[in-house]
Amino acid sequence: MSWFTVGEIIIWLALAATLGVLLGWLLHEIWNRARPATTAQSVPAAPAVHATIKGNHRSMIYHVPGSPLYERTQTDIWFTSEDEAQRAGYRKPKNQ
Repeated sequence: MSWFTVGEIIIWLALAATLGVLLGWLLHEIWNRARPATTAQSVPAAPAVHATIKGNHRSMIYHVPGSPLYERTQTDIWFTSEDEAQRAGYRKPKNQ
């Protein structure tokens, strides 16, 4: 039976450690690219002076002032008209 020398053991340990670091870095990069970045772009901008229609990008529904869920709607985008919201692919809620 052949035994490894101390030098060979040190080399194998160094290679294993390097591989572990590289694998950790790779997993970190994959994880960060898979989830959306939280940046200033993901925060809705203040509405334009005449923009009163709220849009929610997850549901692709827009809400006009006075509608039942207008105040509770989490605003991702603002529109100045219903026509503008519809051109952007949003629709009215089914309860309106």
